Amino acid sequence: MKKEPWILAVEDSDSDVYLIQRALDESSNPKEIVRARDGEQAISLIRELADGGSEVLPELIFIDLNLPRVDGFEVLEQIQKQAAFRAVPLVVVTSSQQEADKQLAMDRGADAYFVKPLEFSRYRELPNIMDQARDTRSKKVAASSCS
Repeated sequence: MKKEPWILAVEDSDSDVYLIQRALDESSNPKEIVRARDGEQAISLIRELADGGSEVLPELIFIDLNLPRVDGFEVLEQIQKQAAFRAVPLVVVTSSQQEADKQLAMDRGADAYFVKPLEFSRYRELPNIMDQARDTRSKKVAASSCS
């Protein structure tokens, strides 16, 4: 499928994908986004990639919680079942500000939780959130290697 580094966005909203892409394009290290429009499509793609359907896995995955067909919590759970994705950071990007949703997302493997802002300027925080998620994921991987 892909040879260059890329990001998977599991997001049903065209405008949210646009804002994420715009924020990444303005960063010092822009990446191409490949999109899954719902949870079912995301799970299918994750399984295909885990079975060797790509030379390069996504370097990071953005996941909305409120998705059609299958919600983001189930997508997180399915990703955790794929050993190939063990080192891929997972960032929840959602409108939910509920602490219970954040806790459940983190329990299901998310490395960072970003509440969709009303103003674009806050989307510019995404590269920093991505760096935090990468750091968190690398610590998880290192901890699981030691046990």
